[in-house]
Amino acid sequence: MPNRILREGILTSERIERLDWAQEVFYRRVMSVVDDYGRYYARPALLRSACYPLHLDRVTEADIQTWLSACEQAGLIHVYEVDGKRYLELLDFRQQLRAKVCKYPDPVGACVAPATQVHGSSSASAEQAQSNAHLDGGGGGGGGDSKVDQAKPDRLPPCPVQKIAETYNDVLPELPRVRLTTGKRERLIRRRWQWVLTDKRDDGTRRATTADEGLQWFKNFFRRAQENDFIMGRTARGIGHESWRADFDYLLSDRGLTQVIEKTGAPT
Repeated sequence: MPNRILREGILTSERIERLDWAQEVFYRRVMSVVDDYGRYYARPALLRSACYPLHLDRVTEADIQTWLSACEQAGLIHVYEVDGKRYLELLDFRQQLRAKVCKYPDPVGACVAPATQVHGSSSASAEQAQSNAHLDGGGGGGGGDSKVDQAKPDRLPPCPVQKIAETYNDVLPELPRVRLTTGKRERLIRRRWQWVLTDKRDDGTRRATTADEGLQWFKNFFRRAQENDFIMGRTARGIGHESWRADFDYLLSDRGLTQVIEKTGAPT
């Protein structure tokens, strides 16, 4: 089992405070089984056997799913899907990296650590800086709320799932309409919402900091998509794909996001 450093900030974290006792115990146990990148399988059966090996008669898969959802809603865990399999990632984990490649797929792309972050691949001073960095404050995924990134919200605004779908329908009436926002599609919307509210641009600023700004980002994103000939089906297609056009799920996928931002321009 990998070593983990728990910062004292976990005791005063507002995100942790949103959990009940069972959910917090689950969260702390998950920290013991994830890899150096804070990732592990999100399948309840695997989490149950890994986190509660001596309590299999007392903990059910339904319990695991409930606790996992609570941690996700509190902004502590991100659940994502790759090739039909579900994985989780602890947010703000900030542990010292010892492996160059993580064991589990990245929610965005390749998960190779920068050389300066890998234990043993940089100078002693760089290693010490990395070690000290994850001790400086408390983040949610290793123990509390970050002092390194003061601008990051302690709690994300609730994801307006239905409003995002309605915005897509309003801005892009030419594309297939969204009629249902449940299950896999809802998880996809929440994942992209979390990305918009937490990921940073190259200049260090976040795309949105409030619910209104987040919703406006999606509106601008769909407007950008409308300018993209490939997405709107205005370019030549191969045999069997002549009538293809993008849909809502494609636009919110990593591939769709890249197509819009890199080919058309990032929303402002």
